[in-house]
Amino acid sequence: MPEQELFLQRDQPPGVPPLALTGERTLPDVPEENYWYQRHLVVYEWIATRVDGLHVVDVASGEGYGADVLAARAASVLGIEPNPEAFEHAVARYPRVTFRRDIAETFVEECDAITFLQTIEHVPDPDAVLEHFKSQLRPGG
Repeated sequence: MPEQELFLQRDQPPGVPPLALTGERTLPDVPEENYWYQRHLVVYEWIATRVDGLHVVDVASGEGYGADVLAARAASVLGIEPNPEAFEHAVARYPRVTFRRDIAETFVEECDAITFLQTIEHVPDPDAVLEHFKSQLRPGG
């Protein structure tokens, strides 16, 4: 039996390495993943309408498409991503977003809003992560 092919992103801009579908991230440009990608995208689009002029941190930003959607309306977006492959891809593909390699539990960035989508089930102490997020928010955030 032949080795299963990896589902890779298609049609990436020059200099942007495609990411493989791993089951731990949702990707645009992978036809087999489009249903899940569209479900995530609509949430980012909904949030984007609520962050006009704000400094936003997108924790566990993955491939970076969601942070880029937010950047269309926010004053600035910082994507926090621990995976080196996803981080490098996001930096190369989405220049209007700043990305930093870090994890949910330790990033430090004063901000107005934090997104953390489809990820809380991956942290060992969700309550502590939420308290950490609260400590990063400016008054009224």
